[in-house]
Amino acid sequence: MKNDFKPVAGHRFNLRKDPKPEVSVVVDCEVFNVEPNKTLSYTWNAYGLESVVTFTLTADRYGHGPPRRAIGIPAGPAGGLQGLARLLATFPRGTRRAPQDYGLSVLPPVRTIEPTRRNIMKIKLTSIYVDDQERALQFYTGKLGMTKKADFSNGGYRWLTVVSPDDPDGTELQLALNDNPAGKAYQQAIFQQGQPAVMFHTDDVKADYERIKAKGAEFKMPPTDVTGSSIAQLNDTVGNMIQLTQLKW
Repeated sequence: MKNDFKPVAGHRFNLRKDPKPEVSVVVDCEVFNVEPNKTLSYTWNAYGLESVVTFTLTADRYGHGPPRRAIGIPAGPAGGLQGLARLLATFPRGTRRAPQDYGLSVLPPVRTIEPTRRNIMKIKLTSIYVDDQERALQFYTGKLGMTKKADFSNGGYRWLTVVSPDDPDGTELQLALNDNPAGKAYQQAIFQQGQPAVMFHTDDVKADYERIKAKGAEFKMPPTDVTGSSIAQLNDTVGNMIQLTQLKW
């Protein structure tokens, strides 16, 4: 390939090839490191790929020194490195001989690898509106058996969440006060339609039904088989219908 290479660190040069009159291949390079008669490294920038190419002169397979004459590199203080430029265009094509056969060791390009994300996106918190936060806390911990996770106030605002005791670092359920008119209207509308505001999964809906009912909870629907699951619904006493679901698949 045509080039204007010089064995000087920081020198910018191009490798150019014109296989057809209408086609021109140009690779932008910059000399990165030079150790006379030993090593040449330069950057390689083409087609959006940036890498570093390194050539190292080593002893041949018979233990002889760098075979400069054998590969057509003239002797002299800088001859070995100047000849490397010509080597880029003189390696035989269509043969199985590799640069190593010429006494050269070619390191693979250094590629930039994008760091992988440690965690995938996940649902960490969901909310439900309640008429009274303290009464809601008593119901969700005392009757359902959940654990309080966060509880702090700022002025008249209270941030209150609960979690499953089996997964204390899992998804949190925020018990949000329905003092927002829009939130209150939404809560009342779905309650009047009999739609659950939240759904909890269980591996034994009948056992949880008996456990929660024994604590005084009011069930609207006992365990009932529906398509793909068995469900039970109850009133949480703070404005919502909630559902327990045991999947069958």
